[in-house]
Amino acid sequence: MNHYFKITSSFSSSGTISLLLFFLLASPLWGDGKGVAQECNVFYVTPGGADSGTVGTKANPADFLYALSLVSGANDKIYMASGTYNFSNPINLINNVTIEGGFDPTTWEKSNSTATNIYRDNANIEPTPSRLVAMYGNTISNFLLQDLTIRCSDAFGNSTSTYSVHLTNCSNYEIVRCKLIAGNAGNASN
Repeated sequence: MNHYFKITSSFSSSGTISLLLFFLLASPLWGDGKGVAQECNVFYVTPGGADSGTVGTKANPADFLYALSLVSGANDKIYMASGTYNFSNPINLINNVTIEGGFDPTTWEKSNSTATNIYRDNANIEPTPSRLVAMYGNTISNFLLQDLTIRCSDAFGNSTSTYSVHLTNCSNYEIVRCKLIAGNAGNASN
């Protein structure tokens, strides 16, 4: 939904400024046209969630990657419903984000009895060095991964490494109650 306002000359300077500020603060769309979460700075995501528009609410959960692209300093939490999220490419983590799993997709109540699984298949092996990575964190800080199972598939072919989470030059992060499972690496080359 787009919001348009017509400002006429009958408004005073201060009225015009107030109206413009109201539009910028109250609009569900920012200048880039991407939707923002409407519920307490939290993006709600489900497997198969929506990947465009104004999404990320309990009523209209987002796709995980789309929610990750919408996170900003004001919207820094992603609550993941239980289930399995399948990926064929690595996920790039960002600064200042909390990614927490274990939520019921209907009630959005937290439950550690149902798992939130992030699974990276063995398609699209990265070259030089040959590897499969589920999640990357490269020179980022202030992030939290909680109540997730992050699994990388077994590699095929020689000299392919596997990583569930690969961090380089990261700081001020926490990985809490997560299962990090790297698949079997490929055989070494002679």
